[in-house]
Amino acid sequence: MAVAHPGIAVTNITAHYPPIIYKLIKYPMKVIFMSPKKACLPILAALLEGCRTNEWIGPRLFNVWGLPRWQILKTASPAEQAKIVEIVGKLDLG
Repeated sequence: MAVAHPGIAVTNITAHYPPIIYKLIKYPMKVIFMSPKKACLPILAALLEGCRTNEWIGPRLFNVWGLPRWQILKTASPAEQAKIVEIVGKLDLG
């Protein structure tokens, strides 16, 4: 089992804004946020390599930007971790 977080990625989620606002924010977002190709790397690492108990894979800089790294899962309580394991156990992965 692996827990992964893609970080912050550029999307077209703001494309519905008025054209002038969309044009103003589109390019700064490209500078600040990762490309979708880079953001998917933690997900791929989780699928291909997995995690040890109490680890997660996510971006290395401030947990929202950069290449993936494995980190200790500090934000999930033991009950939340057990729920994650329970949900994963119910998935049909075959």
